[in-house]
Amino acid sequence: MRKFIIFILIAMLLFNGLINERELNKLDIVSCIGIDITDEGDYQVTVSVLNTKKEGSGSSEDKEQKDSNNKNIYVATNSSIQEALRSIVKSSSKRLYLAHLDIIMLSEEVTKQKDIMDIMDYFVRDYEGGNNFILTILKDKSAKEAMQILSKNSNEFAAEIKDTILTSHKYIGNVSKNTLSDDLREILQVGQEVVINSIELEEIKNESESKEEGKENKEEKEESTKKEESEKNYIYKLGKLVYFKDNKFGGYLEENDNRTHNILNNNIITTVAKINDKEDRIISEIISSDTSIKPQVKNGEYIVNIEQKLKGNITEVGENVEINKEEIINNLEEEFSELFKKYTLEYVDNCKNKYDADVIGFGNLFYRYKNKEYEKVKDKFYDEIYDNIKVNVNVEFDIINLGGVEKNWQ
Repeated sequence: MRKFIIFILIAMLLFNGLINERELNKLDIVSCIGIDITDEGDYQVTVSVLNTKKEGSGSSEDKEQKDSNNKNIYVATNSSIQEALRSIVKSSSKRLYLAHLDIIMLSEEVTKQKDIMDIMDYFVRDYEGGNNFILTILKDKSAKEAMQILSKNSNEFAAEIKDTILTSHKYIGNVSKNTLSDDLREILQVGQEVVINSIELEEIKNESESKEEGKENKEEKEESTKKEESEKNYIYKLGKLVYFKDNKFGGYLEENDNRTHNILNNNIITTVAKINDKEDRIISEIISSDTSIKPQVKNGEYIVNIEQKLKGNITEVGENVEINKEEIINNLEEEFSELFKKYTLEYVDNCKNKYDADVIGFGNLFYRYKNKEYEKVKDKFYDEIYDNIKVNVNVEFDIINLGGVEKNWQ
């Protein structure tokens, strides 16, 4: 009897696996969704699904119904995102399953014409899809084109991009690891604009192509420009953070502002900073960062006080550098402090004057912590107050470890 019960349990487990496999075959697991906008103002939605079958499986009819360039890409157009996604069933016998979505790619154009909340509304309300995916902006290409290109190299390109973002955030600190729920919190905050990662595609040219390119005459160049995109090879790379203004595309942050934005939001794990160059270079790996931003209203003047406490290790120095005295270490700490203070003040100035957008969230600070004063000026805060906010920055940088052997050991 005991053996019979064990046999039944094993059989149940085996058959349960077969049932789950059959259920899986009824679903198209979506890893990436791209969203563009048509000339008529409709959403063009591109979907990349994971290949859950071995190569060659499935009917030829199913394969022909998929995008002509890639059998794992679907494209549909509609005035609403949900209707576009639902209409894909016309070219697939399977239901789209969004629970494993890694990346949503938005073209620049759709974010310039549409409110980000209008674009994201379906994904916010969709109970099945979850919110563990990352929003990205495509630079200089449509989402459809980018997804078709990337899918040629790997069916799992979305997971690879997500992993790249998380790794870059961990070791460089110049990108955002925010998922949908994190972005929504920023979008819905009073007095703060959201930032989103960007992706660029870079064409790979081999050495022979580069040499021949310079030798081509006019006719050859014209012929070369007609080369189909399908014959070109691309790699993706992470670009600068995109800032929004009034929930629409604003522009790209300057290089140093990407990391400074994360430092100010206590959203950084490690990063690297450098003083001087070449033989005089001193490199420090930042291992700890704590930023406090406090608003103040004094005699009618609006003030923001920023306190940064950074800790770092010296990881590399040039041949002209000696770090063998406490006085030298203190001077280095002061130099790194001034460097990060400079980066912060430049970012503040860019937000006020170049970006003309409250990306740091000064308005939100006064709304939350000085609400009485904010309510009096909320209607004119960005017209009369924002540009005139006085910003005080204080940075404390501590060198924890000098690393390695002494440079001029004997």
